[in-house]
Amino acid sequence: MLSVRILPIIKKKGVCSSQSGNYRPIAIATAVSKMIEDCILNKFRSNLNTGKGQFGYKKNLGTETAVFALKNVVNHYLTNGSTVFSCFLDASTAFDCVLHEKLCIKLLDRKFPVHLVKIMYFWFKNQKYSVLWDEVMSKTFTPQKSVRQGGVLSPYLFNVHMDVYINVYMDCLGEELDKSGVGCRFGSQFANNLWYADDLCLLAPSRKALQQLLDICSKYVSNHNIRFNCKKTVCMKFVPKGKKFCTNPKLVLNDCILTWVNTFNYLGYTICNGKNGDDDEIEKRMCKMRVQANVLGLRFAKASFKVKKKLFSTFFSTIYCIGLWVPSKRIIRRVKVAHNNCFRAVFKKYGQYSVSAEMVAANVLTFGALRRKAIFSLWNRLHNNDNEIINSIMCSDSFYKSELRLEWINLVYSPD
Repeated sequence: MLSVRILPIIKKKGVCSSQSGNYRPIAIATAVSKMIEDCILNKFRSNLNTGKGQFGYKKNLGTETAVFALKNVVNHYLTNGSTVFSCFLDASTAFDCVLHEKLCIKLLDRKFPVHLVKIMYFWFKNQKYSVLWDEVMSKTFTPQKSVRQGGVLSPYLFNVHMDVYINVYMDCLGEELDKSGVGCRFGSQFANNLWYADDLCLLAPSRKALQQLLDICSKYVSNHNIRFNCKKTVCMKFVPKGKKFCTNPKLVLNDCILTWVNTFNYLGYTICNGKNGDDDEIEKRMCKMRVQANVLGLRFAKASFKVKKKLFSTFFSTIYCIGLWVPSKRIIRRVKVAHNNCFRAVFKKYGQYSVSAEMVAANVLTFGALRRKAIFSLWNRLHNNDNEIINSIMCSDSFYKSELRLEWINLVYSPD
């Protein structure tokens, strides 16, 4: 139960493999310890609840709903003629900063049984870690802080990371940002801070308000074990049509001047503040589809039809956040053609014939069916959750009149 193996995984392709900071340490625990973690999670899940701004590790919520909330809050302000200033903050080595003592105190505050907390504290303090590198195992060591990145409970325990004084770290900071009375709001709900695990997005209608939110974050974490990475923290402004905003104001976090960007990869989705809208995100997905189809076509050229069908269904039956797209007719035609060409590349079917008919015959989703299925799934998840921010958006007049909702209605009820 106490044995843990650390497997370093490179964070992304193209980074320098000789620098330790470019690796993510994934903890591989024993099956017995994972079973116990599952039992604890199933029994005490309600004790690990977090605030409305946290979209991570919750039922019917996730990265797609977090991006949905961000886009609709920004659209609400833009349609009413207001500029939106945003800041995307990244917490450095969040899983490695959890202090065991503070974590156990907070678990007790959340009505965890004393005997269970004692077991967990002993578990944290006596785990034996070893690093596997190039088939060579290191000597064992015992960490003084952190929870396992890769553990079943780790994301939930990070969300209840211990404050030195009173409350849950994430919830406390979110409450302070809400109580500040500044930043964006949607109806009666403040939407000035959107979280997914340790990724935080701040939203404000003015530079001064955003700086106040940054000051609250900076002051709060100065006495805590979590810190924000200023190099990965960037700002972005969204300007309504017809308005000009030439200069980027100065914003400071922890005495560091933050940089301004026009596009940002937020939770894997490309957010753009220009006229292109979702075009950059769609171009990225098209490029990824083409590369994946060519690789599969080459590697499995001699595979059976059944294998190719399974591969195509696995890799091309879903496209990340496709339900949030509001594309132009020109680019949506290009995506459809790219999806059809992926079918041709995998099945090696070239020539003048109806690809859609071939897809239907092969019992795989066409691009139109894929998109409608994604929208219907997202629609159900948005209607079947109790998040206050999402509920405020779904009941709002701005969402009812938004281009996104009209796109959904046209596709689901009036498919071409």
